[in-house]
Amino acid sequence: MCEMKTIFILCDALKSLYLTEKNMPFLFSLSKSGLYIKHIIPCAGFCERSEIFSGLDGYDTGNFTAIGYLPEESPYKGDARMLRVFESIRTFDERVYNRVFRYWRTRKNRTLGGYRIPPLSLTKFALTEDGKKSLIAHREIFQELDEKGMTYTMEGFTSLSDIRKRTTLTIKELAIREIKMGTDFIPLYVGETDSIGHRYGNDVESIRPTLLATDKLLHEIYDVAIDAGYCFCVMGDHGMVPVTDKIDVINEVHQSGCRLHKDYEAFYDSTMARFWFYNEHAKERIRRTLETKFSNSGFIVDESNCKKYRIPLDLLCEDGKPVYGDLVWCAHPGVLISPDFFHSERESENGMHGYIEVVEGHGTGLYVEMYNGIEHYVIERAHSSQICGELCKSLAINEPNSKEWKRVI
Repeated sequence: MCEMKTIFILCDALKSLYLTEKNMPFLFSLSKSGLYIKHIIPCAGFCERSEIFSGLDGYDTGNFTAIGYLPEESPYKGDARMLRVFESIRTFDERVYNRVFRYWRTRKNRTLGGYRIPPLSLTKFALTEDGKKSLIAHREIFQELDEKGMTYTMEGFTSLSDIRKRTTLTIKELAIREIKMGTDFIPLYVGETDSIGHRYGNDVESIRPTLLATDKLLHEIYDVAIDAGYCFCVMGDHGMVPVTDKIDVINEVHQSGCRLHKDYEAFYDSTMARFWFYNEHAKERIRRTLETKFSNSGFIVDESNCKKYRIPLDLLCEDGKPVYGDLVWCAHPGVLISPDFFHSERESENGMHGYIEVVEGHGTGLYVEMYNGIEHYVIERAHSSQICGELCKSLAINEPNSKEWKRVI
């Protein structure tokens, strides 16, 4: 295939079950004429962008969860004294803390958001795929484009390190501008499909207005892109599993009698609880709590299954502790850790992703590619990391990492 300028739209959490004529008439019709991958299977963790742009999974890039235990990389590593003040404010009034911390963080240009992470814990954590540290050296599409002198823009994409919005333009305005400029590769990000899936879970009637609005946006960008000779690609990077059970892991761990910062450090994602221990007593107590209280809700990742799920538990930070945890507990699909470090117990999260065990349909995304002259063909399923190869074909560039390049298991 000859080189073709490409526009790539990542619709966050656009799951495979959404693609019906009633929900998304334009994208549904497009899937009948171009390349259509029915089920995109996400790799383990929360770093889909690394997979898409490198063609590697989290075991090979080292990017497993978005935030890891990396004290040497933490943007807050010199802020312990100020964080103790914030800890006191948070104990007194969380709303005041949120406002003051947000202002301070923006002024100090700290790239990791505070979310609901205990302030003193921020000195231990840093971003992985959106941070400065390349946990395992690898290439991405962008290095291949640079070497061929091809142009691209990330202005319409997303990163957790963003403190301010990257652009004041709408996605449509940005797409039209870049197409007119002839930019070779235009990645764009649509986040509404993710937020609406979290809110409504499996209530498609409530989700449909957002799907129709997204479909209209895709149609409008498509018309401009195809007329300009672009390859048009849309991807749902993962699905959204309906929440059937909520568990309070934070409170149970607190009840174990172990002291945060003194005995252990913890990070609570919505579907994962990760711990770093400072003594064997805390390790035994917290492991026993998880096994006793939550044996039916999830499982502990260890040497017997981490390679099966391709989770890089062997990666160490500079002080020798595992980046992703001395102990990692993963929820079964449908189980939600609530509260966690991103949501309070008051927030109504009815859909979630990031489960290690894949649920086809609810848990999988999709991919549609169209350009003038493409023959229609359908692939039943592919991993999210395989989309890198499709993008490279359209751009006529080499895949950034050879197929033989894999870490030894």
